[in-house]
Amino acid sequence: MNYARRLLTYFIVHTTVGIIALLYILFGQLPDSFREGMVSGIAGACIVTGIIGIIAGIRLLRNPKKAKEAELSQSEERAQFIRMKAFSSVSTIMLYVECLGTLMTGLMGFKEAAVTLASLIFIHVLLLVGFNYYYGKKF
Repeated sequence: MNYARRLLTYFIVHTTVGIIALLYILFGQLPDSFREGMVSGIAGACIVTGIIGIIAGIRLLRNPKKAKEAELSQSEERAQFIRMKAFSSVSTIMLYVECLGTLMTGLMGFKEAAVTLASLIFIHVLLLVGFNYYYGKKF
């Protein structure tokens, strides 16, 4: 039941952030072209996913048996292992995508984008090395 409450709280906060972003976009001093992208992007995505998550959280709260089953499946050792392997694979793939994006934007002459992507690669690798060192010492 705690899992369902945490899920519901998370999505309520998520929706609230979307509504605050929407209000800022509507009443803030932003250029019109920037305003259109912001409304459809950030605010719209936060509000839509937040509402869907709130509905899912309420459905879990109304069905305690299903909520307990969902909580057990989150803490199951096999599910945690699968999540860990998936995150590791995604991290590796994203590192290659960032490298390819840096190379392509650099060759196309977009200096700012190439430097930004190179900075992301540096941070990504730095975090990867840091966490490998930390977990190597911990376990």
